[in-house]
Amino acid sequence: MLAKPGVTGSLAVSEVADTAVFTGMTVGDIANAVRNIEPNGPALIERIRAWTKQKILMPISNVAAGAGKHVRYDAVAPYEVVTLNALANDRMHISEAPYVRFALARVREELPKWQRRAHKAKQAPPLFLVIKRPMSQATALDPTADVVSKIDIHPTTETMHVVSLHQLFQRIHRAR
Repeated sequence: MLAKPGVTGSLAVSEVADTAVFTGMTVGDIANAVRNIEPNGPALIERIRAWTKQKILMPISNVAAGAGKHVRYDAVAPYEVVTLNALANDRMHISEAPYVRFALARVREELPKWQRRAHKAKQAPPLFLVIKRPMSQATALDPTADVVSKIDIHPTTETMHVVSLHQLFQRIHRAR
């Protein structure tokens, strides 16, 4: 995978060509990339490691490498981390929510579209993650997680988590 401009992480530079090959981000690279959103680096690093053990965040290499080996994540990981962090800060129990993986898959799917629109426009377009579920369901049997360009309020929903992804994602881009 070729590196994109502004992507942090380890880069292997080829002497033959003027291209840099993105080899992945470590946990420390991710924490550094989102430090202006979550300044408590050590706490965030522990969250990232926990989410990796719970298989919510998926590394691209060195999954069970052991001591002294860095687990590597792709360039989308900082966006997933700030999304998970916002939900955790909103008191959502990430490991107990079966729909969090679905929400992250939707974020991963929508991110390139949002980045293209943000690149073309002077101001980044709005992007919200809305998770709605009945409060009476302990495990949320039929929750909806949707990435939308506008908030759709359903008054019958007892619990709703709304994350302004565009604000978080803009802060990642500004830090680069």
